[in-house]
This record gives sequence, C-alpha cells and structure tokens, in this order.
Amino acid sequence: MIVAAIVLGPLIIGVGLFVVAPTALIRYDETHQTDVTCTVTSAEGGVRSSVSRIGAGSSRAQVEIRTDDCGVLLLQEGVTEDNSAEIAARLTPGGHYVFTIGEGSWSARGAFELFGKSPLVYGYAPATQG
Repeated sequence: MIVAAIVLGPLIIGVGLFVVAPTALIRYDETHQTDVTCTVTSAEGGVRSSVSRIGAGSSRAQVEIRTDDCGVLLLQEGVTEDNSAEIAARLTPGGHYVFTIGEGSWSARGAFELFGKSPLVYGYAPATQG
C-alpha cells in the first residue's frame, strides 16, 4: 500500500499540474477577464507548433506581442496563418494598448514565464489618452 502511494502520488500530482490545472485555468479565464494597459515594443505573427512526449502535435497561428510593462502576450483568437502578419502590423511599437486577458493567467504570469508560456489575449484596442 505504501509503495503504491509512493508510485502513484507523483503521477497524480503530475497529471493535476500539467493536465487538469491548465484546462481549469483556461475555463476560468474565459469567464473572468481583466483589462491591462501595456506599451508594445514589437509584435510578430506566425505559426507555433508543439509536440507532446507521445509524438502528438499541433500548430496554431498567433501573434506574439512583446511589451515593456506586461511581458510577452499571445493573441490567437481570430488569427490565421494568412492574417497573422497583418494583425501584428496593427500593433505599433511604442503604442499603448488595452489588452483583455484572463484574470487567472494574468495573476499567474510569473509562473508562466518559468515554463516559457505567455498569457492569452482575448481582445485589444488602442488606449485612449486622457
């Protein structure tokens, strides 16, 4: 019984951390969002590919947005391989934008950086001066 707990304990924790928690965070972010104002330093469109340990992979068009004050953000919603460069070009370096981001991801952005991840952007608009 103790051996089973020693073997299964880390497995259960691993599944929780790498499968359940990210899915729960995405679901939370979809219904709990916040607006943050950031200064864009660069934006680049492209396709990101990923491969799991078992060889399954996927590709997703996105715009990687680098900012001075908010870190790296990813815009995927509405982005295709064909329009990613055009969308990136709309984000002017030095421009101030209001980005809508999931509250959970925004709160956990420090941990995201440790794993090479970035919060997802659900929408954006130029910030109004005033």
